[in-house]
Amino acid sequence: MKFEYLRDLDKLFSHRWEALVILCLADQPARFSELARATVEKAGVRLPDGNITRSLDRLRRKGLVGVRMDDRHRAYELTGSGQRRASELRFLLEAMEDREHDDRVGTTPR
Repeated sequence: MKFEYLRDLDKLFSHRWEALVILCLADQPARFSELARATVEKAGVRLPDGNITRSLDRLRRKGLVGVRMDDRHRAYELTGSGQRRASELRFLLEAMEDREHDDRVGTTPR
């Protein structure tokens, strides 16, 4: 096992809500209110606006999220790096779901 991968995983989850915000923006750009609704749909929780704002600010500084104007309103979208990060997160979630399924049915992962 390469321990650099652990460092990369640590970066993925260095701030609690960033992964959720990335996954919410992975399908399409969103205005702030749409993003807030998407967090409820994906995770079943309504993040406080301050948490969403701080996550967006950090993701913008990291170059993972960009902003464009959409009918006089800001719309947030993933950059190319953000899309790659979303792919990594989806891969991890699918692996975890597969393992959970294997644990439920009593099979061993290959």
